[in-house]
Amino acid sequence: MGGALRKELSIPDTGYVLSLLNKYYCKPSLHNSEIQIILQSLSKYTNQDTRGLATTILNYLKIVGEATGRDCKEVTGEKKAVVDKVLSSLVKDGFLIKQRGMFQAIKKAEWKDSFFSDGTAIPFKMPFFDKYAVLNWGDMVILGSRSKFGKTTVAINMVKSFVDQGIKPYYISLETGSRFVKTATKLGLKEGDFYWDFLADPTKIELEQNGVTILDWLLIEDKAMTDSVLKHFVEQLFKTQGFLIIFMQLKTDGNWFAPNMVEQFPALAAKYLYDKENDGTYGKWIVEAMREPKFKSKKVSIPCLYDFDTRILTPMDEIQTDDTVNMESE
Repeated sequence: MGGALRKELSIPDTGYVLSLLNKYYCKPSLHNSEIQIILQSLSKYTNQDTRGLATTILNYLKIVGEATGRDCKEVTGEKKAVVDKVLSSLVKDGFLIKQRGMFQAIKKAEWKDSFFSDGTAIPFKMPFFDKYAVLNWGDMVILGSRSKFGKTTVAINMVKSFVDQGIKPYYISLETGSRFVKTATKLGLKEGDFYWDFLADPTKIELEQNGVTILDWLLIEDKAMTDSVLKHFVEQLFKTQGFLIIFMQLKTDGNWFAPNMVEQFPALAAKYLYDKENDGTYGKWIVEAMREPKFKSKKVSIPCLYDFDTRILTPMDEIQTDDTVNMESE
């Protein structure tokens, strides 16, 4: 019976079942030491039929996304040599891939034969960029700025814009502390206007269904992992059909750390730069990538004015001067 169970179960699971059978069906029951001798005997040879173990490992990896060989060993309760053999076979047969010591299950395509729409346009105005780009549910927007250039202030400005439009957004801070509260209060936001949380690991973030989320700010220490992190958010957006705005830091020269990756994934990518190095009064958004522009040009410069007293950043074309007011009154 133990040999039959080993075709589908690990040694610990086999021992558990044999113990139950021994307790309730064997009269008289074997002593526990004899059960242990049976298990030792079963563990001395590698089960030739490892389909059950392979299925267990595959199901585990589909749930957790990725894991090390040691993780698989601990979950299955099998010996390292047995688990390594099964993992190697699954990689060879094309069920798993191994990258940087981590195993991942290859996702089977879910084939469809019906067309789907290109997306539903967001029913609100995207601050700063609504005039220039068509944005849909499921889109990602990446905004960059240099260190100490006010990324959090701009992020909270966007929160305020969404709240004013009747939307309760999700604000995620990846930076310790709650400095955003001061800016939020200064802008007239109050408790209950938006959701917020602090999360240290961006790959563990799960987006809300049809939610508008602002991520302030995404730091990827290993730049080689940029594509993996952004793919995680693309998959989340596909599942939830939400709308995601990610703030990222630029190099000191104003360029992206991973320009190819940054401009590949989002529906819109833009960076904010000051007109003068040490004066944040005047600056501009430089849109470097738009998936669906409203005009022919995919690159746009949007001059802005920042009010240090109110902490409001406003596009210059939305600022009414005295001359503009006089012309409208006439």
